Amino acid sequence: MGESQRHHSPGERSAEAEARAISLREKDLPAAPSLGRWGHGTSRVPTHALGPPGETHADPGRTLYKYQPYLEKRFALTKSEYGIAPIFLKKPVRVIGLMHVYFLAIMLSALLEREVRRAMAARSLAKIPVLPEGRATATPTTPRILENFSDVAWQSFQEADRVLNFPVQLNETLRLLLDLAGVPSTLYR
Repeated sequence: MGESQRHHSPGERSAEAEARAISLREKDLPAAPSLGRWGHGTSRVPTHALGPPGETHADPGRTLYKYQPYLEKRFALTKSEYGIAPIFLKKPVRVIGLMHVYFLAIMLSALLEREVRRAMAARSLAKIPVLPEGRATATPTTPRILENFSDVAWQSFQEADRVLNFPVQLNETLRLLLDLAGVPSTLYR
């Protein structure tokens, strides 16, 4: 009787099936670097992933996984701070499109944080007041930065033949955040 005809309990594999799975993993090892920074199921680490040539690494696996917590934190933010909920999609093209949008959101979030923090360092600003109640922090995050702009509104009132505009009023913190992010405050006029 062939492997496909045998009935095994869930999670149980025959020795033959396990050997085929190991064989496939070994065969795919040379292509593993193209699958991303964190390869799974292998102790073989490509030398270009470990840093500059000539550097020695006692534990290459540890070096490779060094930044994984930061990546996982970015994905955790998509579910908590940004409120992304599960979405059920039938077509693979839509899943790919949605994953691309998630990637862009995470990337833009990281870039905004990096831009603000680098500008703070360039200006020798130890802390900026972006937390609730105007408390200062040395590590502003994208959700806290964007939270400061949640009450910013532009209003317009139309009366018969004329339009009254009430321009956006930016406080000192908002002007500082825009300046640190490299956004001209003239966009809010």
